[in-house]
Amino acid sequence: MCVTNGVEQQLGYYVRFLHLSYHVPQTLAVLYWSRLSGHIGRKPVLLTASFAIATTMLSFGLPRTFLGLLVSRVICGAFNGENGVIKSMMMDMTDATNMLKAYGYIPLPSMLATIIWSVVDRSLDQQTDSLKYPYLLACAVPALCASFVWLVVYFRLKESVSTRASLWEMIKRWLLKYSEEDPTRQHQGRFHLALRSLQRS
Repeated sequence: MCVTNGVEQQLGYYVRFLHLSYHVPQTLAVLYWSRLSGHIGRKPVLLTASFAIATTMLSFGLPRTFLGLLVSRVICGAFNGENGVIKSMMMDMTDATNMLKAYGYIPLPSMLATIIWSVVDRSLDQQTDSLKYPYLLACAVPALCASFVWLVVYFRLKESVSTRASLWEMIKRWLLKYSEEDPTRQHQGRFHLALRSLQRS
């Protein structure tokens, strides 16, 4: 795959564009994920983020076009909302006696991952240059790590939010609120009654 058409000066432009395609959706979505975790719980959001990282990192090594790479990074950024949720979970699980110590451990995993990956990445690239998808193995390693995190969160992590609602309940509440705030909609009465029956079910 060559998107620069041999013009190496354009390589930095496309790399920056890929970085933006991840960080912009993440910035726009992270507050909504944090708010959602307060309603449905921290654990479902962390599971969603881990699953998104695993699947999109693996798919990042498969596309043969720049558009495929772009779509993979946008999806990963939009569904990767664990940063604020982890800090919120730290607040739930700690108190004044151990909060500072717990927050001090938050950067360690990313630091260790950066150090290890700088060594592993070069060796993986050298071993896969002749393959059809030379970057698949390099992308499969973080995908495997994210899958391991998903399993740990699913089986070992305890939910820190005591009162939480199901996603279906939140959707019904939002539909009811939307119908009450917009009285000019046609057939509002019929729609409102249908929503009330859903709420009672």
